[in-house]
Amino acid sequence: MRVIYFGMSGIFSRIPLESLLAGGIKVSAIIMPTSTTGKPLPRRIEPPLPPPSDLPIITPYLSRNIIHVAWEHHIPVWEVGSLSDARTLELLADLQPDLIAVACFPYIFPPTLLQLPRYGCLNLHPSLLPAYRGPLPLFWMARQGERRAGVTLHFLDEGLDTGDIVAQTAFDWPDGISGVDLEQRCAEEGAKLLLVALQQLAQGGELPRRPQPKEGSSYFSWPTD
Repeated sequence: MRVIYFGMSGIFSRIPLESLLAGGIKVSAIIMPTSTTGKPLPRRIEPPLPPPSDLPIITPYLSRNIIHVAWEHHIPVWEVGSLSDARTLELLADLQPDLIAVACFPYIFPPTLLQLPRYGCLNLHPSLLPAYRGPLPLFWMARQGERRAGVTLHFLDEGLDTGDIVAQTAFDWPDGISGVDLEQRCAEEGAKLLLVALQQLAQGGELPRRPQPKEGSSYFSWPTD
């Protein structure tokens, strides 16, 4: 099973990727959103030569992220712009994914991409969907004073965090926990959900899926103040 992994530089992307690789899932490529301007995209991110120094002042990537994980496992990393761009879609089609796994990616998937992998596109979202759809669920949950947190593994569709649910896990929001620690807990719990799902597919099984209920749904965009 050929898996393409979409993510960013934070721990919510890194921890699930590490879990998949440790669990024996073959990841064929990593896709990241562009961090550059004025360069042709898609663009492959190559390991630095010579290797990064231990001195942070000259290390090009200070915090360990999915790029480091990819280089360690000899997985190609591609930086892309719009997922509707013809060159990007051509690259992704050439990679022939059976499944796309997503953990924190800011671009909306166009229908062409959603239909590309035969097993679909699975996304990890750090809330108990259908509540707190949108780009910053942990921020809004903290602002709303929530005392329960959780992670949802769901199929991507053409909506915003509206696809069928595969699995969820919930846990208490500990008093005094930092945002970083909460994100890490969500990443660890989400990693378990994603690994189990991909192992099930790799063994020829089918994933459960249920439509998101209308009750309790909410969407929060980027904060403006």
